[in-house]
Amino acid sequence: MTRSTLKLLPLAAFVAAVAPSVCHSQTAAASSVTLYGTLDASVVSVDKTCFASAGSAAAGICGANTRQGGVTAMAGGNVASPVFGMRGSEDLGGGLRANFQLEGDVDPANGTTDGATGAGINASGSTIGSMFRRASWVGLSGSWGSLTVGRRLNSFITNLLGTQVLLSNSVAVSAAAAGGFADFWVKNAITYSSPKMNGFAFEAMHALSNTAGSGSAGSMSSIGANYTVGGLTLYGGYQEHSASTSVVVVAAGMLKNEIDATATLKAVTREMRQVAMSYNVSKQLVTGITITEVEDARMTSLQARYALSPRSSLYAMANINEQGTRTDANGARVAIIPAWGARASAGPVANTTQQALAAGVIHRF
Repeated sequence: MTRSTLKLLPLAAFVAAVAPSVCHSQTAAASSVTLYGTLDASVVSVDKTCFASAGSAAAGICGANTRQGGVTAMAGGNVASPVFGMRGSEDLGGGLRANFQLEGDVDPANGTTDGATGAGINASGSTIGSMFRRASWVGLSGSWGSLTVGRRLNSFITNLLGTQVLLSNSVAVSAAAAGGFADFWVKNAITYSSPKMNGFAFEAMHALSNTAGSGSAGSMSSIGANYTVGGLTLYGGYQEHSASTSVVVVAAGMLKNEIDATATLKAVTREMRQVAMSYNVSKQLVTGITITEVEDARMTSLQARYALSPRSSLYAMANINEQGTRTDANGARVAIIPAWGARASAGPVANTTQQALAAGVIHRF
C-alpha cells in the first residue's frame, strides 16, 4: 500500500459514513436544515462606572457617591446579538410545513454562553449557560399562518423591535431593561403568527405556568400587531404577567409599563419615549441618531455602520447617558446602561452623565 493510498483512507471512510445520509437527503429534498450565526465583537470605553468593589451592572445601579472610574473593555453584542443556531423546515404537502428553531448566545470575547436568570418572572426563567436560551421550538405553518410550541422571543418585544430605525442592543435592549419590560425570551409558550392580511398582521403568545395547583402564577400573555399602508407602518401591543402589564402605542413613540404591587413592593409605572432618524450616506455607509428617555434618564446614541459585504460590516458608536435622580415608589432609580455589550463591567451610575465609545465588527454566516 502506497503512501498516497494511505492518505486517501480517511477520505474514503468519510464518504462511506455520509453516503447514506446524502442519499436520504436526495429522496427527501423537501426537508432542509440551515446553520446560521452572528458575531459582534468590539472595544468599548466608558468614562464613568463603578469599581468592582463598589458595584457593577449585575449588582444594580451604582450610587452617585460610590467610587467611580473609567473602563476600556472587549465586549460582544453592543449592536447585534452574537448568536449561533439552526433552523429547519419540511414540506408535508398541501401547503403544510413542519418547522423548528434552536438558537443560543455566544460571547465572542471569551466563548461563553449568555444565560440570564428569570429576573423574578417564571415564564422567562433560564439558567446560566443555557445552550438554547433564545429559541427552542417546533411547529407547523401554512397559508393560515404558523403555530409553534416552545421557547421563543416575546411577541410584544418582536413587534416593538420592528419600530427601530437603526436597531441596536445598546439602544433597544438597554431602554427596555430600564423601563422594566421583561420576558424577552419566554418558555412554555404557545405562539400563533398570522399571515399578512391587507396590510395587517399580528402575533399572539401565551406561556403556561407549569406550576402544580396554579394555572396563572408565572404565566404570561402578549400580543403584537402592525398595520402597513403605503410607506407608513403603525405598531401596537400588550403584555401581561404576574409582575407587570405593558402597553405600547409606537405610532406616538411612547411605551408605558405598569409594574403591579407584590407582597413586598408597591405598584409603579414607568414610561419610555423615543425618537430616531437615520441617513444613508452611500450604499455602504449608514448613520443614525436615537434619543431615548425612560422617566428622567436620557440616552443619545450616535451610530455609523459601514458594510464591507452583505454579511460583514464595521461600526462606531457614541452614547451619551444623562442619568436621572428620580426614584420610584420602592426607592429604585431609573437609569440606562451606557453600552449593552459592556454591561458586566460598566453599569449605569445614578445622577451623572456617562459617555461610551465603541468600535466593532459584525459578521453573519
